[in-house]
Amino acid sequence: ATSSFRTPKHNTSVGGVINSKHLQNLAVDVVLDYKIEGNRLKEFCNNENLTCLEENKHYHIQIPKNA
Repeated sequence: ATSSFRTPKHNTSVGGVINSKHLQNLAVDVVLDYKIEGNRLKEFCNNENLTCLEENKHYHIQIPKNA
C-alpha cells in the first residue's frame, strides 16, 4: 500500500480530489509487481463491491463501489 488515510493538507499536496475517499479512510492505493495480479485484484474488488481503478503505476481501491 502506498497511500491510505490522508489529511487534507497531504491530500492537496499529492493532487488528490477535494472529496477524496482517502480523507475518510475509505480508500487505499497499492502498487503491484505483475499485471496478472492487477487482473486478480480487479476481479476481487468487483466480487466484493469495491471500486478498483488503475491509475498510472498504482491501483486505487475504495468503498463503496462507484462512490
